[in-house]
Amino acid sequence: MDKKALAYFKGNNLSYTIWDKKYRYNNESFDNWLQRVSGGDANIKRLISEKKFIFGGRTLRNRGTRDGSLSNCYSRGYVEDNLTDILKANSDIALTFKAQGGQGLSLSKIRPKGTRIGNNFESDGILPFMEMFNTTTESISQGGSRKGALLMSLDAEHKQIMDFITVKSDLKKINKANLSVEINDRFMDAVKRYYDNDETVTYDVTRVYDSGPITYNICPIKIYKKIVEQAYKYAEPGVLFVDEMRNHNLMEFVEDYRIETCNPCGEQPLHPHSSCNLSAINLSAYVNAPFTDNAKVDIPSLLNDLDYIIPAMDDIITENMENHPLPEQRRAARMNRNIGVGFMGIADMLAKLKLTYGSIEANKFLDYLFNMMFVHGVVRDIKLGQERGSFSG
Repeated sequence: MDKKALAYFKGNNLSYTIWDKKYRYNNESFDNWLQRVSGGDANIKRLISEKKFIFGGRTLRNRGTRDGSLSNCYSRGYVEDNLTDILKANSDIALTFKAQGGQGLSLSKIRPKGTRIGNNFESDGILPFMEMFNTTTESISQGGSRKGALLMSLDAEHKQIMDFITVKSDLKKINKANLSVEINDRFMDAVKRYYDNDETVTYDVTRVYDSGPITYNICPIKIYKKIVEQAYKYAEPGVLFVDEMRNHNLMEFVEDYRIETCNPCGEQPLHPHSSCNLSAINLSAYVNAPFTDNAKVDIPSLLNDLDYIIPAMDDIITENMENHPLPEQRRAARMNRNIGVGFMGIADMLAKLKLTYGSIEANKFLDYLFNMMFVHGVVRDIKLGQERGSFSG
């Protein structure tokens, strides 16, 4: 056992074992691990040592090893309504799993069961392709280090939405993928406005495929209640509020940046083939005089450390450029350079501040804190562009 690592985990054998089995490389010492994952950056090394900051799992495992991608997950976006792209999507997720990344994809463009194909045939719909993607996920682990992670999402207004929502009622089907329903504002507004009317409120949906348009009727309340029922019984499907994702993000007004779906665990809605370059700040570690009447968050220190974290995350993008398994993923990384600096320890922070989680007072404080961090982060990112030059692919 590495004594420094055990001390870092305060003697917790489970934590140590996870580090040893999942993130330690070639039996390296804890000091060497810190040096490797920090990329030799003294400030980042200090922040990890102080438990104030941590990179995502693939960065912790793979940085400096050339063993796989430094990004945990990817979002492929829409699977197009043709066999060529459906099979390519299957290949894409397999190659991404091999490089230790998960995948998210949307089935919303695939025509529903019974829709014409050419002059003589009808489509079998989405379920056979869901089963194919599920089998690929089951068959290929992520670089031998962990099981494949896949998210499949579908438009709530798709004609086969009920098949999608209920497919996991059979526990032997689609058991290697997460499922999420893509809910737009029109659908949700109908649910909120007419919920008590149950199945009496419907509207028509028209979808256009290469064989021509099809029009059908949906009941949003019936669909919504089935989502709730299945989530209660089987913990799935989840939901993605797609209009919120697409219309409230920093790239909202960039014409070429399209959010179609997200990564397997939903942390980051992404442009097609973009990757999750993630990290987390431990907010609990920034509380001075915890559990006292004088407890407060050291905001100046937090914002100062954010100045180190943002360029460190940008460094990961550069280092990882040739580790992405697909050329589309490398291009997306060059063009967009997404980073995701998240948070953990929120509940512990509030407890140290003697604030009740979910209270009005706690929510007001979180609004204030996250606004400070967001504005500071954006300004630091702008300065980073001035220092390193704007990217254009």
